[in-house]
Amino acid sequence: MAGLRDRLRQLKGEAPLPPPAELEPLPAELEPLAERDAALAGRLRRLRPIAAQTEGAGTPLADEAALAAFLQGEVVAPGLILVRWCAPLQQHHGRYPLERLMEPVAQIVGGGLHDPTRCAWIDTETTGLAGGTGTTVFQIGLLRLWQGALHGRQWLLSGYGGEAAMLRQFQQALAGVTQLVSFNGKSFDVPLLATRFRLQGMADPLSGLAHLDLLHPFRRLFAGQLPDCRLQRGEQHLLGLQRQDDLPGAEAPLAWQAWLRGKRGHALAGVLRHNQDDLLSLTLLPVVLGECFRSAAHGASPLGVARAWIEAGDEGVARQVLEMHMSRLDGDGLQQLGWLYRRAGLWSRAVIVWRMAAAKGHAAAMEALAKYHEHQDHDLAQAWIWAQRLQQRLGRTGEVSKRINRLRKKRGEE
Repeated sequence: MAGLRDRLRQLKGEAPLPPPAELEPLPAELEPLAERDAALAGRLRRLRPIAAQTEGAGTPLADEAALAAFLQGEVVAPGLILVRWCAPLQQHHGRYPLERLMEPVAQIVGGGLHDPTRCAWIDTETTGLAGGTGTTVFQIGLLRLWQGALHGRQWLLSGYGGEAAMLRQFQQALAGVTQLVSFNGKSFDVPLLATRFRLQGMADPLSGLAHLDLLHPFRRLFAGQLPDCRLQRGEQHLLGLQRQDDLPGAEAPLAWQAWLRGKRGHALAGVLRHNQDDLLSLTLLPVVLGECFRSAAHGASPLGVARAWIEAGDEGVARQVLEMHMSRLDGDGLQQLGWLYRRAGLWSRAVIVWRMAAAKGHAAAMEALAKYHEHQDHDLAQAWIWAQRLQQRLGRTGEVSKRINRLRKKRGEE
């Protein structure tokens, strides 16, 4: 390739490039820029698929037994390492002790938590996010409550041949479990595991279990309130957890491929620590999310909370939450509160909050006011004013024109 570049430069009348050994060293004043570019290149590599040249940190380990010893685990089958650990309930995770997981979790939080002693908190690490048969689950983490402590098991493939044994042991560890707790597990972890069970010709033990997926209630309350709705964002905001020396989840596949390709498995310790933190966060988030649903605590969206209670059939709680946080409501929230007042027959209160929403340019509130003045208090002058404002806001739509024409007739203008 270098010869071809030199010939092309000769055809252009340019001197050939010197060989790499003859290039001058980088000037000292440019070294900080080089470091910046190297850091940028590293970030770009993490965004690309796994690179074949990835080697990982540390010297190569002799075999899977050496890897298991390094990870403080054991080889339980060819190609499979199991790491066991335990966390007492008195231990803190972020600002809260783990014993808070024993508090009741209402059904409003993604269906609730039925019985912590029959629950399994699960999280996986995979070779990609696309799912399907081309994505391998190379690590499964499971957490269960037993004899007053949380017991964790982490299965790690040290070779592709260990997958059947990993799935079999995971299946056995689910004995007595009636409910799963995950973060985005309904859309990702569980369907992917179901695929791996099917490819191994094994029955899927997850399909019949209740499943509390915390992504959905978290997103409902904090979408638009926080920069994103990732698990780590949730644990930072709700649990006060700041991970130390965390290996980003996007780098987990690189760490595993570094082991498969070059026996460099030191980064896999970071994968297991990351997975362990994920599992512990899953135990506390349902309880703290329950606080959010009760009173829109922790900066949760009052409108998101209210809509959840409306769907659950309790408009009274929805109204109380919106009233408690009226100063935080935007036009949508005020319009929703007005709707709840109307449903309760509290028309004077409804008009007040609809006017507040209309002042924020909310078209549905303007329409509600036009309807109220036309059909409830029969103040056609006010109905006309709000119909005109609605037309200014939306333009001459069919519904708006129909309303204005009807008001003209009632006012005797036609």
